[in-house]
Amino acid sequence: MSIKTNNYFPLLITIPFWLLIIYIIRRHLLGIKQNPKKAKKVSKIDARIIVSCFLVLSGTVCLIIGIKDTYSINKSTKNYLTTTGYFKDYEIYDSYEKLEHNSKKTHTTYSLIYEYEIDGKKYTIKTDYGSGFIPSINSTREIKYNPNTPSEAVLVGTTRNSGLINFGAFFILGGMAFVLVFFKALGIFDKVKIDVLGLYVGIVFLVIGIGIIVLQMGTTSSLIEVIKVMKFWILIPIMFIIVGGFQTIRCLFFERLEIKNKENKEDKKDI
Repeated sequence: MSIKTNNYFPLLITIPFWLLIIYIIRRHLLGIKQNPKKAKKVSKIDARIIVSCFLVLSGTVCLIIGIKDTYSINKSTKNYLTTTGYFKDYEIYDSYEKLEHNSKKTHTTYSLIYEYEIDGKKYTIKTDYGSGFIPSINSTREIKYNPNTPSEAVLVGTTRNSGLINFGAFFILGGMAFVLVFFKALGIFDKVKIDVLGLYVGIVFLVIGIGIIVLQMGTTSSLIEVIKVMKFWILIPIMFIIVGGFQTIRCLFFERLEIKNKENKEDKKDI
């Protein structure tokens, strides 16, 4: 789909992952080992660092573009007035086929169309991003419009730039995970009394879970509407939040208590 639409940026992002997969297959599955002489020359280069640097760089670029465009829109709509828009219709934003369970299934995203009324005249505006969920008819969304030209309007909440910002944050968080794994392998966290990597994973899970709900709330008027729109899929971010919360609390408090108890037992033995 990226090739068909000439959208090559997502393909570029996958390059370091393919390199890492090739490295893992060669090293661990096929048992191909490097020549010791060559290994000494490249021993300072770690695949995890290359991947993490690429992810952080890609994420930073996405963040900068998303924040820059969001700031520009907020600045240009500073004097706009606010009104309520009502969901009326949708049109296909993107559609592609994916092989699932030996059968092709069509996955579709939609541009949501909202209607608002100014001085007795009705106008429409649609989202600049694709949504996998269709809200209920007449569900509301806040809209900012130009008082001089009411047809010029923007939707308040989630936009294409919000997706870029979340995408960038996700890549930066993923890249930092590789860095922490590398640091742990070097023994940098050996003297730290908490599981740094486990704590980071817990925080990432919390951020992802909360981020999904916040992103969806930007497309609707309330949390109840989010639950109605997402249906049973709401369980996914909820599970992320539960697992992330449990992991964070365990690493911050319970593991520290376990370490302290072990140290007390060792001190008693020494006595």
